[in-house]
Amino acid sequence: LGPSTLTYQDTGLTASTTYTYTVLARDAANNPSATAGPQSATTDALPPPPPSQLTLLPIADSYVDASSLTTNYGTSVSLRFDGSPVVQSYLMFDLTGITGTVTKATLRVYANTASSAGYTVGGTASTWTETGLTASNAPAAGASVGGSGAIVAGSWTTVDVTVLIVAGKLSLVMSGINSTAVRLSSRESGATAPQLVLDFGP
Repeated sequence: LGPSTLTYQDTGLTASTTYTYTVLARDAANNPSATAGPQSATTDALPPPPPSQLTLLPIADSYVDASSLTTNYGTSVSLRFDGSPVVQSYLMFDLTGITGTVTKATLRVYANTASSAGYTVGGTASTWTETGLTASNAPAAGASVGGSGAIVAGSWTTVDVTVLIVAGKLSLVMSGINSTAVRLSSRESGATAPQLVLDFGP
């Protein structure tokens, strides 16, 4: 190094590696100083790579029944949908703090009973609460973004909801297609609670 250099930065090092340094200085007459060191330093580890997939559970879910306008079902172990009378299920997921590019988002809900038509899913405002939601105050469901198709009892149903992904809280509404009443597992059911599966990519 030149005679006026008082600092030195070592670049291009490998993560999680220990390096040892010894310093020898010389004056203008090329007289050496006493050797300083050795001193060791270890570089930091690389941050973990982002996940390729992440599964979220709902922070709230419930259903509403048009034949019982003021009843709340937020603590039920079941979600439901029906076309007549109209019964719809609401789910809320919290995506706050999630980083990376979501390439696909899939809603998975476990069906306890069967349906030949299944259900559709649309978005809605996250202005509701699990223990306050009723048919009389439920925010309206947005346009359908996809459907489950026919449902077999005792199986997981899936709908691609990628186009609805937003930062923060995401609310979804499940609506029946025909007049078959269907029962599904809510978040209170435990192992078969609904899921939002996020796939990440570049």
